[in-house]
Amino acid sequence: RTLQASWQRQTEVLELGVTGHLYDAPWLYNPSSLDRDSADQNPKGVRFFVRQQGAAKQVRHAQLGARLGWKLSAASDLQIAGHVVSRSLTNPIPGRVIDLDRMAFGLRAVAHHRWQSAWETTLGVEVESQSDQRLEFANEGLNDDDIDRFIDDRILDRVRVGQQQIDQDERAVGVGLFTLTQWHPATAWTVSAGARVDRHGFDVDDNLEIVEEGVIIDGDDSGDESLLQWSPTLGVTYAPSPRLTLFANFSTAYLTPTTVELGNRADGVGGFNPDLDPEHYRSVETGLRFAWPMHRIDGELAIYQLDLDDMLVPFQSVDSDETFYRNASAARNRGAEVHLGWQPLRALTLDASVSIVDFVFTNHGVTVGGERVSVKGNQVPAVPPWSANLVTSWRPSTRTQLRFMMRHQDRMFGNDLNGPSSGSADLRRAYLNEAFTVIDLRLAVD
Repeated sequence: RTLQASWQRQTEVLELGVTGHLYDAPWLYNPSSLDRDSADQNPKGVRFFVRQQGAAKQVRHAQLGARLGWKLSAASDLQIAGHVVSRSLTNPIPGRVIDLDRMAFGLRAVAHHRWQSAWETTLGVEVESQSDQRLEFANEGLNDDDIDRFIDDRILDRVRVGQQQIDQDERAVGVGLFTLTQWHPATAWTVSAGARVDRHGFDVDDNLEIVEEGVIIDGDDSGDESLLQWSPTLGVTYAPSPRLTLFANFSTAYLTPTTVELGNRADGVGGFNPDLDPEHYRSVETGLRFAWPMHRIDGELAIYQLDLDDMLVPFQSVDSDETFYRNASAARNRGAEVHLGWQPLRALTLDASVSIVDFVFTNHGVTVGGERVSVKGNQVPAVPPWSANLVTSWRPSTRTQLRFMMRHQDRMFGNDLNGPSSGSADLRRAYLNEAFTVIDLRLAVD
């Protein structure tokens, strides 16, 4: 069930808006995954172990956001936006049962000023905070008589809860300061330079102590960590005509692990994983944007290379369906994206895009049979080498819209080895997700 409401008001100087969103899902089943043979034989099937574990979830989510736009003068403006989020989650997954309560808020303020015709400056600050109360228990699964019995939220009450494994309070706070200056040395040229400084703090209080036969087997794993990073960016655009713009950009960034990624520890203890580091990015991009107004055609072509250090990759242990995370040493993502838009009729629009990706490990290894095996040059799993999208929209009237969408995705590998390990009798195709095409047709009446 979803409820959404919004209100906005605008004057010559001020723009105000408030949006509220409620989402209530009493029960959602988790189909998990299938191996290749099972997917070929019964693609709609669900493994018995997943059904026996009662894999499902109940989610309640509420979010309230507000924004303020203030035109300070002909050359200056201020934009402020904030949001508050509340979420509760009950989630039996294979191996454990998760009970999570979350509160979060965010605030962003951006000021823009044009000093003169050749100079513009943007200054901003972002503050984000998240607080989670997390409980996790061993999942003892459903009784035999309850397997495949329920198709509603009763399944959540029938899952047998075992020993408590996690009881902790998690907090994450992030503060970011950023600036961007644009210089127009000539009519057709724009040079941009900026930087961002981020500070993130993570803190966890482990409230659970597990004692067996007088011995502490899981003690206090409380801890905290602070991260500080600055990220510069530089860009140049050249517009020889209103129909054509050439651009080139260089930027750096970093992405911290989420509290979920930090909290999912393969060793099963509480606290945050001390071995997870942020991902670091360096990217170079060049391309062009064009428009042909006479024929209502526009498009964009971009070529890029993204170098990642300490990339986070998911993995699973042999005897568990639970997902854990680790840092890969390095990877490189080199690719191109093409977008084309066309409006042949006033009521008809077509948008097509193609993405080509060469995403490979440049320095990474996995452990196979107790030995470290290099996967340098292998494709990063779960990333298709190419994909394409087509969206067509037809509006026969102001209140009616017919929308056709088609998405194609190339096949991709499902593991870092890009196939079976050495000496395995498995076929390579068993580790591939085959290509697929999805077609969606929607009719909307307002």
